[in-house]
Amino acid sequence: MSVASAKDVGQYLQRYVEGYRQEYERFTSPPDKRGGGYPSLPISPYLSAPNLRCVLGTDGALVIDQSKPPDYQWHIAGGPAIKVDYEPTRTPPAVFELLRNQGILGKPIGIYRIVSKEPLPPDVWKGIYGTPLSKQQFDLGQGRTLFVDEFELEVAELLKRATFGAFGNVLNVHLPSSNADFWKHHIVKGMGFMPADLNNHIFYNYLEVIPHRDAAAWDTRNIRVRVKADVRRDFVSTITSTDRDGATLSFGDTDDWPEHLKESLSTPVTTALTEFASLLDRIRSAITQFERLVKTGDEEPEATFHKFLESNPILLDVYGTTKSKPKFLYPPGKTSPVGKAYVEPDFLIKFSYRAYRLVELERANKDFATQKGHPRQDFSQAAFQIGEWRNYIQNYYHLIQGDYPGINASCSTMIVMSRKGRGNFPDEAALRDYLDLLKSTVNVDDVLTYEDLLERARVAYSQMLALKM
Repeated sequence: MSVASAKDVGQYLQRYVEGYRQEYERFTSPPDKRGGGYPSLPISPYLSAPNLRCVLGTDGALVIDQSKPPDYQWHIAGGPAIKVDYEPTRTPPAVFELLRNQGILGKPIGIYRIVSKEPLPPDVWKGIYGTPLSKQQFDLGQGRTLFVDEFELEVAELLKRATFGAFGNVLNVHLPSSNADFWKHHIVKGMGFMPADLNNHIFYNYLEVIPHRDAAAWDTRNIRVRVKADVRRDFVSTITSTDRDGATLSFGDTDDWPEHLKESLSTPVTTALTEFASLLDRIRSAITQFERLVKTGDEEPEATFHKFLESNPILLDVYGTTKSKPKFLYPPGKTSPVGKAYVEPDFLIKFSYRAYRLVELERANKDFATQKGHPRQDFSQAAFQIGEWRNYIQNYYHLIQGDYPGINASCSTMIVMSRKGRGNFPDEAALRDYLDLLKSTVNVDDVLTYEDLLERARVAYSQMLALKM
């Protein structure tokens, strides 16, 4: 069997990144440009990670992105992380004291302790690969670099050291043999690892385990076909993740993993297609019910629409997770400029890439414009409330940073209202022009009708149905 050299592997990954970007651009381009029209989601570090690292072993490789660790002490509390320990624990007493002082000792903190029954080799416990046989760099464009470090170690041993013994020594991750199909890789996203004594800790935005070193697996002629499948896979994996801030794992059979670890992790990539089918069913059912409400619910109060969307948040946005009526509390002794103790959007949508959208609903039985084209009072009130939310985020971000990190930097707004006022406009184009005018006038990112919301859900459903494999 011919073995790929470190240079072969680096050049392959270099061209793979280029091909992945090109396929992603086609995938997310508008249909009128012969694209797929899918939203631009951060589905892979191959798109934008500043640097990638390939740790190359004798029979496979690890591809690593460590560019986005959480902006808190995740290895103390918060995680998500796996801590490798012994009995009795090696955790420093100062850590227990810190957790006790914070009132979270003994409570779920996003760190999952697993215990090794056997002593771990020092290089595994410390996460040391050793001296590389070779080190090379490859330009990925846009100021990005791929680093390839080659070691005289099998990929299973590299994985042990990369995870301080969690994968391989303590947990059996069922790595495939060299006879397995190409490009069905194990992938970890958004998870940290550390030994209990905290001599080291590593957070992986992305860790991909490639169980092949033979030249056929690194033949650049397969890239064009592979990226088409990988972009679809990564998109499906991203939108079916049940916790957008949680970790995902695709390591084989987890039946022998600790129950608390299995239950606490986000949906493994290996079950993404099952979750995807379930997601499609939920969207289809929600669309059918919403169609009936939109047709017959003109006289229903806003609360009816709010309750329905709260039960079917997927209609607000297929690709985000939604929270109903989050309260943004002012600090003691402070109020809003008009005397409120808190401000409260109807909905907050959170996306996997630290972006947010705030949503205000208006009553379905109210015109949004007068016959002369001026916004109705209800619409002006909605715009004022959005201004209140923005003012709060600008001045009191520190109070909500823990729940909504990055909301001060990336937060859009949306008003959803009735189409009842469309009779004041001669055609659909005139209505759209007016809605665009409203957006720019009141500084709102989106002004939609309930029918628009329904149509967006239909389009998203059609797009996702085309991904079904």
